Amino acid sequence: MTISQFMMTRIDNNQPIGILDSGVGGLSIWKEIASQMPNESTIYIADSKNCPYGSKSEEEIYFLAKRGGD
Repeated sequence: MTISQFMMTRIDNNQPIGILDSGVGGLSIWKEIASQMPNESTIYIADSKNCPYGSKSEEEIYFLAKRGGD
């Protein structure tokens, strides 16, 4: 799905786009979203304390995401 196609699916949706950065590359993704969709609201949460996420279970990632990267 291209950015343009994604934007079209969000026309009637007022919820912000959330980015949970596990410490590798998330800021670059957020910058690209912000530049491609300047009228979208975004929420960026960085969690470098608990990175890397690659070795964590789905349950651990869910728990960390719910805590907001505390």
